[in-house]
Amino acid sequence: MKDILIVDDEKDFRGLLSHILKEEKYIVREAESGEEALIRIKEKVPSLILLDLKLPGIDGLETIKRIHKENPEALVMILTGYGDIKSRVKALKLEVFNYIIKPFDNEEMLLKIKMALQTLELKEKVTKLEVRLERGVRQPLVGNSLPMQKIHRLIGQVSSYNTPILLQGETGTGKELAAHLIHQNSPRRDKTFITIDSASLPESLIESELFGHEKGAFTGADSKKLGNFELADRGTLFLDEIGNLSSSTQAKLLRVLEQKEVQHLGGKKPIKIDVRVIAATNQNLSESVKKGSFRMDLYHRLNTFIITLPTLREREDDILLLSNYFLVEFNKKLGKRIENFSSETIVMLSEYSWPGNVRELKNTIEHAVILADKTILPQNLPVSLRREKEGKRNENLKEKEKKIIKKILEETGWKMKKSAEILGISRKTLYNRIEKYNLSK
Repeated sequence: MKDILIVDDEKDFRGLLSHILKEEKYIVREAESGEEALIRIKEKVPSLILLDLKLPGIDGLETIKRIHKENPEALVMILTGYGDIKSRVKALKLEVFNYIIKPFDNEEMLLKIKMALQTLELKEKVTKLEVRLERGVRQPLVGNSLPMQKIHRLIGQVSSYNTPILLQGETGTGKELAAHLIHQNSPRRDKTFITIDSASLPESLIESELFGHEKGAFTGADSKKLGNFELADRGTLFLDEIGNLSSSTQAKLLRVLEQKEVQHLGGKKPIKIDVRVIAATNQNLSESVKKGSFRMDLYHRLNTFIITLPTLREREDDILLLSNYFLVEFNKKLGKRIENFSSETIVMLSEYSWPGNVRELKNTIEHAVILADKTILPQNLPVSLRREKEGKRNENLKEKEKKIIKKILEETGWKMKKSAEILGISRKTLYNRIEKYNLSK
């Protein structure tokens, strides 16, 4: 359970804030001065410190300096009045997470505290991920959301078997990472893992890549070539975007899966193989079967065990964890030392729709790390994120305007002159708005 230290010289204010936080099941301690706060922190470093800037004895700014000197990772949010802008700016330069303005709105204040504590949790998780990155360990499928917990359970249940697996999901959801994780948790983990991207290979080469060929099998076949089924023998073959395979290649693939042997193009002898096949698609294969573009028998051979990867929209709780993970990765890759995300950036990342899923998020963080100096700010994010945010804001304003106009019209009995006067617009503009919002009595 998270504990919070309130540092404020006003007893009534501390009592009110303490009561609100305890209602939310936080453990709360109090201090009335900077000196007392430092003593409380020595006893136990709290998860979050809420600190007033105007304190008796050592002031808030000096208290923050001393806290960070002893505990550089301590999470501090400042309590400040509307008029105390200069002190607020100085405090933000001392690396406090955010600020709460007195008098505060309870809901807004609790949201800021939740965001701060969520950041603390993410730092702890990212530290563990950073260790894995330093060791060069592949970290597939980062995520702790409920949809990802389900995916990890399914992978755990199926990995030890040789059953073919079909991975479904939108582009960028991590199907190849899931395939790697299945392989790493299988008895074949010490053997070869090979990926074939059916979408990127021309039809003239795909069969040669999969099944191999003999010398002279076709024009340009100057030597014998082993196919990827042979190269993956006793290991795992990942067939990405399997829905793009031609009908002839589908037929040969079905034969390999059923007979567990391949035959080179131009070859006469079948070659026994022991390969686990994991296929992936961003298409609806059952619909492709109905349309006749994908073989029903191959579909049923592959769909013995289906795992559907969730979109990033369906796993919102993982957005900040993934963002911090990619921040660590690109700091290392690009030789930068970006420390964190501003609270405004966190909101934008959390609210964006992510049509490109995790892949888009990864590219976004790389873009931001390149542009940022110390903290990733909204202006460091790609234009697409900022445009969507602006679009949502405009939609909200339009919806509010529509409700207000409708309310005034109803209250005046749809008297145009009176309604326009109350709204402060001309009758012509009012008529245009009525038409625009399709309003009627």
